[in-house]
Amino acid sequence: MKIFFAFLSLLVFPVLSLAIRSNDCNICHEPHQGFIIKRDVTELCRDCHKERVAAGEHRVDMEPKMEVPKALPLKKDGKITCITCHDSHSKEYLMLRYKPVELCYKCHKK
Repeated sequence: MKIFFAFLSLLVFPVLSLAIRSNDCNICHEPHQGFIIKRDVTELCRDCHKERVAAGEHRVDMEPKMEVPKALPLKKDGKITCITCHDSHSKEYLMLRYKPVELCYKCHKK
């Protein structure tokens, strides 16, 4: 089943929102306030990714039970959010901060 979802994500990724592909910063950022993020990061991501399910999906808006490296940013309240694992400004596949298995092991030790 994981292989199916991995394949499906290869098909879905190229059809990301046209606005994101055209680098429209205003979708997430407030241009007249120093380009700060408009609202909660998780809410912003869910505007476009409501029904999206990935093979390695991780819960968000939860407090981690283990230490999370500083390279994986948490929300101000210490909870995991989409940008903990994804770099929203990256052009790499899935915008992951690290390769998939390597990313998991940053927090979930072997």
